[in-house]
Amino acid sequence: MSTAEIIPAESQALTAQNPMQLMSQAVQRGIPAEQLAIIQEMYFKQLDRDAKTAFLEAKKRFKENAPEIVKTRAVTYEKGPNAKPAYFFAPLEEICPLIIDALNKVDITHRWRSEPPNNPGWVRVVCVITHALGYSEEFGLEAPVDGSGGKNGIQAVISATSYLERVTLLGVCGLAAKGMDNDAGATNEWISERFTEMERTTSIEELRKVFGVAFNEAKKNKAAAAMLALTEKHDALKSKFSKGEGVELDWSKK
Repeated sequence: MSTAEIIPAESQALTAQNPMQLMSQAVQRGIPAEQLAIIQEMYFKQLDRDAKTAFLEAKKRFKENAPEIVKTRAVTYEKGPNAKPAYFFAPLEEICPLIIDALNKVDITHRWRSEPPNNPGWVRVVCVITHALGYSEEFGLEAPVDGSGGKNGIQAVISATSYLERVTLLGVCGLAAKGMDNDAGATNEWISERFTEMERTTSIEELRKVFGVAFNEAKKNKAAAAMLALTEKHDALKSKFSKGEGVELDWSKK
């Protein structure tokens, strides 16, 4: 039985926006409890579909008018007047206002949450973007604490967290920073090609082999961002293979 058969035509427009109204009218018409449950389930499934559709349309509008993210901050490991930057990045305090303003214009908000990391002693951050109707998408990464430059324990955690907030916000929004051909040793094009190779694998052994070669190359070039991206891609892709197949390898120690 459809909702059109239960609810009068003049009430359908109202009830399409109000599940409690729908249930109230169904009760008044003597609909059995079993059918009420079916109606309720159908209704909320439709709400979920509508929310996802609205989110995807909003994200499309966001991408069509996405802010330009430029890498302006230099990181230099050497000292002295002739020291050259090792790489550049787009600092969180610069990209956040741009991205948040663009998201708000399409009724999307963002937030970060911390999660227990898969690797002990690391930091894991997840960025969640949510449409006004409730549908969300998220992207998470983890990294070791950043003890470079003589940072104390708290500073090391804060530095790693800031880095992960920046990367996950860009990742969940599908954005990439401009103005930097090299991110500590790995280009975006190189990472994209490695992703494609991993996606084309047909077994978990093949996936690990392709991932291992790419990870070790990124590690050799000290491309920390690429190492994190490759690891996250590997973890996402391995779910398509049966669990328990093969032996897990800790590539961070290779």
